[in-house]
Amino acid sequence: MMVVVVDLGILFLPWFPPLNGMRAQRSSVLGRIASAHGATPGQVALAWMLRTASVTVPLPGTWNPAWEDENLAAIDLDLTAEEVRELSDLPGIGAGV
Repeated sequence: MMVVVVDLGILFLPWFPPLNGMRAQRSSVLGRIASAHGATPGQVALAWMLRTASVTVPLPGTWNPAWEDENLAAIDLDLTAEEVRELSDLPGIGAGV
């Protein structure tokens, strides 16, 4: 899906970002990358979205100040090109973004 919206330049506002929540917990790729960076799966998901999808506006809603700090920390998470490729290639995420 992400390949299509990026190619067409369509703004994508995710209600539930790819790789987040329970789905993220089950991803061995995501878990390994999160562990390597000392980050949470949610932070990795946000970092991936910020790096790969120029047409995406992630709005990680939160009512807990600690979660807000966690979400903001994703901005500084520096994923490698290989990690971005691995995440982009996960089924249902948008291979090739």
